Amino acid sequence: LGARVPTRVRRRPPAHHPAAPGRPRTPARSGAAGAGGWTLAALVLAALVLGLLGSLLPFAARREAEHRRKRGTVGDQVEGDWLNMRDELSDLGVPPPPDVSPRAQQEHYQRAGALSGESAAALGRATATLERARYGRPDDTLDLRTDSETVIDSVRRNAAFRNRVQHRLAPRSGRRWLLRKLRFWRRD
Repeated sequence: LGARVPTRVRRRPPAHHPAAPGRPRTPARSGAAGAGGWTLAALVLAALVLGLLGSLLPFAARREAEHRRKRGTVGDQVEGDWLNMRDELSDLGVPPPPDVSPRAQQEHYQRAGALSGESAAALGRATATLERARYGRPDDTLDLRTDSETVIDSVRRNAAFRNRVQHRLAPRSGRRWLLRKLRFWRRD
């Protein structure tokens, strides 16, 4: 009955070990700890760049739209508004048609954007305005911004979440404007 129960013997760590007696207790500095700091800094930097681009691209899209609106004649302004509508619809997931007539583009957008009712009528008016600007005598009353906004709003309501986010945060016209500014050595 007097048997001894074996106990765990505590061994002393070797002298080169960080926990050896008489050795100061400082945190270990290994490559992994240093790399963690750089990783965190890189993540913070990436988040800042994405945040900056997230605020810059919508601003750039507005600048690109203004640039298109202020070009030359009324016909050029209508053409610019049509191109802005095409870019916004593309951001919302409705791809642009190949280079075809305005009426063929209207049919494409009506089918691909699932437009009906007021939005289909607005697209028809926008197409008629574009045709007048291209083929008729343009006058100062030509403006398709209101109709294009009706079409864009209708497509936006039915667009996938991913496309709505792209439309809001990284619009195509904003990317185009930014690339044009970054290629400052090329004159367009």
